[in-house]
Amino acid sequence: MSDQDMNQESNKQEIDEIGRLIRYAGEREQVEDDRFAVANARVSAHWQEVVAGRRKARRTLTFNRLAIAASVVVAVGAAFMVWRPAIGPEPMQVAAIDRVAGDVLIDGVAVEAGDSIDLDAVIQTGVGGRIAVTLASGESLRVDSETMLVAQSATEFDLQSGRVYFDSNLLANAEAVYINTPFGRATDVGTQYQLYVTSRALTIGVREGEVRLDRTRAPDVSVQQGSQLAVDNAGMEQRGDLDSTSPVWAWAAQIAPDFGTEGATLLAYLEWYARERGLKLRWRNEEARRYATETVLKGSIRGLPIDEGLEVIQRIAPFNYEISGDTFTVSVD
Repeated sequence: MSDQDMNQESNKQEIDEIGRLIRYAGEREQVEDDRFAVANARVSAHWQEVVAGRRKARRTLTFNRLAIAASVVVAVGAAFMVWRPAIGPEPMQVAAIDRVAGDVLIDGVAVEAGDSIDLDAVIQTGVGGRIAVTLASGESLRVDSETMLVAQSATEFDLQSGRVYFDSNLLANAEAVYINTPFGRATDVGTQYQLYVTSRALTIGVREGEVRLDRTRAPDVSVQQGSQLAVDNAGMEQRGDLDSTSPVWAWAAQIAPDFGTEGATLLAYLEWYARERGLKLRWRNEEARRYATETVLKGSIRGLPIDEGLEVIQRIAPFNYEISGDTFTVSVD
């Protein structure tokens, strides 16, 4: 029913009500029909004006109530917007975890491969615990057992105690990475190296490239490929040779990030293996190199120790190899 029909029905009911009231008033002076009609019309018109006024008043009141309610809702919404707690920015991620072995905590919480390391994170490894991470710039950083390391930024870390290994991964445009120690600040120059900090001394071993050590209380020094430097609390220095295949590097190879074999060439894997072991890759002949270049690997060696992985790859894509000194020679039948 439309609003107009509803109003007409209401008016009819109200007019009938007037008629009932007149009948209840008892006997009255009879009037002529035309005079009664005129009077009745005037009364009805007046009554409709009164009713219309009341309806308007009710509509106005209803509107005002709705307006007040709406204003309350708006006010509550505004208050919510004003007082809603601000959500802080997402933590800055400085590295991604590649591999974890043994007891490793970051900010007191156990972690696993695939987790991230945020700014100011404290990395602690227990006895036998190790972790390998890839920095935001793509370089590799590995932490040995019984070590405490703090991530100051994506390119700066504080080594308070223990041992770390750094590999620039031969990235052409990689940023320099700084590792602060109680004995000075180490900076890589396209290198593979490790730092070992105790309460009495710092030892720097360089496998490839160069490392600079900036000191506040003594002249700055540099360490070249194939050598190591030990600096004690008194500032005394001791230098020596360090082979790329020395046992001191073995722990870093064991926690090396997994090599993604699926779809990779045998050549890429053999180059990776040689670099992780500090070896020079050699080919018995051009046929061996061609075979490695054209052979595509399938499957996975995830989680395997580096030498066990080599055995698996050798079964997937058969080849022969020989390790002599620092040379890794590959051949095919």
